[in-house]
Amino acid sequence: MAKISELELLAVPAPEDTFEVLDVSDTSMAPTGTNKKVALGALVSVFVSTEAPVEAPSRDGLLWIVVPE
Repeated sequence: MAKISELELLAVPAPEDTFEVLDVSDTSMAPTGTNKKVALGALVSVFVSTEAPVEAPSRDGLLWIVVPE
């Protein structure tokens, strides 16, 4: 498997393209969260933050995608 820095750049992502996320509210896989996939098009009304949500475990160096309720 290639390092992320070695992957080909996706210049124009499509709404149906997916990527992996860690759902910290679902602890069925592990106490820290459950890996899931999400479509890019589903993230239209979210914002990205370097600040972790209050209830989230500390993870330095990650960007957080925050979905408003």
